[in-house]
Amino acid sequence: SLQWTLIHIDLSYNRIKFITPDAFANLTNLESVNLEGNKLQHLDPKTFRSNFKLSILYLNNNPLQVPSDDHFLDLPRQNLALFLDLCSLEKISFLTFKNAKNIPILSLAYNELQTNEADTFRNSANLTNLDLSHNRLTKLGKQVFSKTPKLTSLKLQNNKLGNLDKTLFENSRNLISLNISNNQLKNLHG
Repeated sequence: SLQWTLIHIDLSYNRIKFITPDAFANLTNLESVNLEGNKLQHLDPKTFRSNFKLSILYLNNNPLQVPSDDHFLDLPRQNLALFLDLCSLEKISFLTFKNAKNIPILSLAYNELQTNEADTFRNSANLTNLDLSHNRLTKLGKQVFSKTPKLTSLKLQNNKLGNLDKTLFENSRNLISLNISNNQLKNLHG
């Protein structure tokens, strides 16, 4: 039976608009799901609640309406690489990933994000790789990365950042790769 053996499922570039909360419930061995390039506007937070082995979720290129005032997914146990590129996202907040605390890789590239408040990633202590490139970021909250002590790679290129607060990376002791090319930076402070 597929429900016992299926590990990877690629549903990319179809016309999927809606997924019932129990669509993947019996796929207990599922490790990766690719829903890229569909017509998804909403995803029930409980959609992947029983997929404890899920480690990669591609939601790129969907017109998703990710709530900034409520949580997006219930993924309390999974270590998940989450890809939300090209989803026209305009805003996220600390509530967005409140119930998805074990996301080591988060990609939000090619969206419409303009600012990140100080507490945006406060529930993301396990985040190691963050891609915020190709957005419209003009400002980053002073402590936006203060609750991401494991962050090793940060991509901020191709935004509109004009200034970086000198305390921005104060708690980023593990950061080894930083790309802030093609912004509007004028000064660097030590």
